[in-house]
Amino acid sequence: MIPLLSICIPTYNRYEYLISNLEILMPQVAKFADKIEVLINDNASTDSTTEILSKVASEKKWLINLKTLRNNVGLHDNFVDVISRASGNYIYLMGDDDLLSPNFIEILLPKIAQNEYSIIHFNRISGNGECTNNFLHDRQFNGSLCEELSIEDFIKRVMSAPNFISSVIFKKEIWDNGEIYDCEDKYFGYEFLAREFWGALKTNSSCLYYYMPLVIMRNPERTWARFGFLYMMVGMYNIFNDLDKKIPGVKEIWAHRIRHTHFYDFHLLLNDLARDRGLYRQYRDNINEICINRKEKFAVKLLLDLPWAKFVAYVYPKLLKLHRLLWHKYRFERRTDF
Repeated sequence: MIPLLSICIPTYNRYEYLISNLEILMPQVAKFADKIEVLINDNASTDSTTEILSKVASEKKWLINLKTLRNNVGLHDNFVDVISRASGNYIYLMGDDDLLSPNFIEILLPKIAQNEYSIIHFNRISGNGECTNNFLHDRQFNGSLCEELSIEDFIKRVMSAPNFISSVIFKKEIWDNGEIYDCEDKYFGYEFLAREFWGALKTNSSCLYYYMPLVIMRNPERTWARFGFLYMMVGMYNIFNDLDKKIPGVKEIWAHRIRHTHFYDFHLLLNDLARDRGLYRQYRDNINEICINRKEKFAVKLLLDLPWAKFVAYVYPKLLKLHRLLWHKYRFERRTDF
């Protein structure tokens, strides 16, 4: 019997987070074992993840399908590999460190069973690795728990959110349809998002946005964090630049949102250029392309070429905090209107 949902969890050196993740997930899976499969890809972890996962998988033989890779294939290829093993109609590519709502599967299975939506996206609570200082990601509630949207309107509605994998469930069909857009040298870390969007545009079926948060996004130290600017700015820019040909104006909307709704996130990402300028200098042309005015180009040049980059990387975040305290102009809100 083909499962309705394949829960795919790529992991690397995160056993302490993954175990608490599975403690919430697996009791829910057990209730609907005939409709759900769980696949975990261990990307050649160097800590105790491999041993602990092997023990957990042996205890839950019929619930967890575990694959341990001999060599670390990187984030992107681990995503692709674990999804390639899935047989469900829908895919949930879940972060190994995130925590699901206790009624996650009970809420979403009926919506998946309708087989109508190419993508289902739900709200989230964001916090740090210890789940403190949490806040609701999307605070704009229009009175409707669910919004059914065309793929074009869906992309506008949540364009700055699906980069978080644990808030998105998508049809396996759209993943297969979008394979040709899986360009590692162009989308920098967000190849999976390009595949989802373009695959959904091919099917032209509707999408569902669910306002209630169904997952807590934990933010421990991430091995790919130093690539944050490259992923979030250059990779995402290239996605929306390409989508603009199909959905006119979407690049401009994204550029405005990333600089205003995500004002502090944007400037903290800029700080990455000073902190890791040795890495980012090779991408100077890509970075200049995303700049929308001379001021940004000048700022990028300074951050990449200033001789006291470490001092800038230390002071810049503190100045941002001071700005926020003094003016209260840009609060931690995620406006999603378009």
